[in-house]
Order: sequence, then C-alpha cells, then structure tokens
Amino acid sequence: MKKLVDKKRGFTLIEILVVLGVTTMLTGIVLTYGSQGRSQTTIYVEQAKLAQVILRAKSLSVATYNKPDIPCGYGVNLDYDSNSYELFSYAPNNCFDIKSTGIVKDVLNKYEIIEKYTVAPGAKMYKNVDNPSATLATVFFLPPNPETYIWVDEFGFTGNPALVRMGAVDGSLYMPIQVTVGGQVGY
Repeated sequence: MKKLVDKKRGFTLIEILVVLGVTTMLTGIVLTYGSQGRSQTTIYVEQAKLAQVILRAKSLSVATYNKPDIPCGYGVNLDYDSNSYELFSYAPNNCFDIKSTGIVKDVLNKYEIIEKYTVAPGAKMYKNVDNPSATLATVFFLPPNPETYIWVDEFGFTGNPALVRMGAVDGSLYMPIQVTVGGQVGY
C-alpha cells in the first residue's frame, strides 16, 4: 500500500507579489481612466450647456417677430475671470444705434439678466487665443433676422467669429464653441 503524504501546499512569496503587483496596476488604470472620463464628461456637458444658452438667445431674438413690446435683442455675456456666463436682454430707447454702430460698451451696462450660469467645478472657459487679454466677451442677436454682433471687451465690435474653449481646469483637454458672425453655433 502506498502511503499518503499530507503535504500542505501554499503560495510562494513570489506568487503573492506578482498577484499584488498586477492587482495594483489594474486598480491604478481603472482609477485613472475613471477620473479622466468624469473630467471629459463634465467638459462635454458644460460645452453643450453654453452652446444651448447661445442658441436660446438667438431663438428669443427670432421669437420677437410680430410682438409689440420687444427688447432690442438678446445675448450671452461670457465672463472668463469668474468662469460664468449670463443670458440677457437689451432694451434701450433707440435700437437703431446698434445697427449703425454695432455693439457699443453701453450695451454691457444696460442689459437685464434673464439667467446666470456658473461653469461646473472641473471645467473652465478659456479665452480665444486671438484675444488673450480679453476678460469679457458678448454674443448679441438683433431681431428679427437676427443679426449677430460679437463684442470683445477692449477690442469692441469684431467681424470675427467668437471662439470659446471649454476645457479641463488642469488644461489637459479643450473643446471649442464657435459663433460665427452669421449666427451659426458649432462645436
């Protein structure tokens, strides 16, 4: 008869270290990917929200057709320093000045805020690289066509498209939003 030998088998130290190393590496990859995914999702959501607010200003401007008491227009103010933006209406005594002079600084002091938005933590509005010193930009729609005016604080009315880059706070990812002088919004 054969003798049964009772050997206790276990894991060697090297096997345990290999399993711990692989587990640590996989955990690190999953955590990094999850963090980047959340950041990217936040940026996409903020980009879509800003584009939606700009399109809403344009829509409000178009909706004034055949209304008796209307403001001169609607717009969106982008404040890079406070990382926020606001939807506003503008109703001065004479709307014809806007058509002849474009957006003047006075429009920034005579608007009524409809809604104010703050960009979510983890995302940031970055300035257009063409106007790096600008702290405020405005996209304004004059009814009923609507005509589009783009104002950059110290540069005044520009015939150039407005470009806002929504990105991660750490600067790792940028998603542009562009408003053309024809009123088209794209990203």
